[in-house]
Amino acid sequence: MSTSKSVRLSQILGLHQLDGKNDWRRNATLPEPKDWCELEERRRTLWAVFCTDKHTSGTTGWPSLMDVNKISTLLPASDESFQLGMEEPSASLLQVLGGDNSLCSSFGYRIMTTHLFHECLDHTYQDHQASDLTDIHNSQFWKRHRDLDTSLSTAFITLPETLRGSHTQEATNINLQLHTASICIHRVGAVQAKKHNISADVLSNTQARLVPSADAIFNIIASQPDVTAMFSKPLVTFAAYMATYVFLEDYVSAQNRTSEMKMTALMDLMITIGRENPVTASAAIQMAHELRKTGIDASAVDKVQDLMDERIAKGPLLGQQNTAEGSVLFCPFDGPSGPAPPGVPSEILRGNLSGFP
Repeated sequence: MSTSKSVRLSQILGLHQLDGKNDWRRNATLPEPKDWCELEERRRTLWAVFCTDKHTSGTTGWPSLMDVNKISTLLPASDESFQLGMEEPSASLLQVLGGDNSLCSSFGYRIMTTHLFHECLDHTYQDHQASDLTDIHNSQFWKRHRDLDTSLSTAFITLPETLRGSHTQEATNINLQLHTASICIHRVGAVQAKKHNISADVLSNTQARLVPSADAIFNIIASQPDVTAMFSKPLVTFAAYMATYVFLEDYVSAQNRTSEMKMTALMDLMITIGRENPVTASAAIQMAHELRKTGIDASAVDKVQDLMDERIAKGPLLGQQNTAEGSVLFCPFDGPSGPAPPGVPSEILRGNLSGFP
């Protein structure tokens, strides 16, 4: 089932309003849950669909199909409670985003992280021409930038000890998403600050967030016992790609040898894994072109020639950069090619529409 069908079906079933207080629940097509376990099962289904929608939208630039402000369903309880059938209180997503994590499970944190990941990437895709980007206090761009930065900081601070670092798969995924989201918004912030001659303090504060997040991604990947299995998740490739790009930019601007070493290590890793993983191969090829374009490694494309020869999909490479805006589209799609299809004859249109006033 496609993401769009899953979203609409979950809404038809009323899964987005399981804990609402109004009468709109009468539009739901499911009977009331028999017990807490069935209610929790419905909550988990809704939020799994939510995460799929946000990941799809965040990496393609397409509009999201689910509005968090129209979801009254509480976040899932802990896995232990669900498996044992023991009722447990839970919080709403808006409560957790506000910093109240007292009732948030690990699944709930994953949902919160996915939401922030999408919001940060969505921010980078917006057309900011109508906003006065020189006004750092009142423009919509900088207001949202600050709000997202605050939300990310709150998320990092409120993570429980069990979800810090990379000692579990859950912790690894959550931290990779948060650091990738941080890189995405601060790269865009840095580009806009340079373009519009914003004060040096704003630019330096934004740039100062990039390398620490890239370092965190590098350390998480380096700590994994089975890196190949880890890269089976496309979002891990995205995180590695963004970290590599930060190290590249840092080396170009500051000649930081540590950044050069980490950039090279991640690039070599993506090339190696890319021989078995087409997603990682595409990202490695894209990064090789960036390395050659900047003059850092003139032979970078030669190193991925075998990956280019073996590519089955001939579509655009993953991780396309918009250097003018600072955004990165991880999953771009080809536009239509070839001649346009023939138009519908006007007489057919007139005949089909004749019944309308």
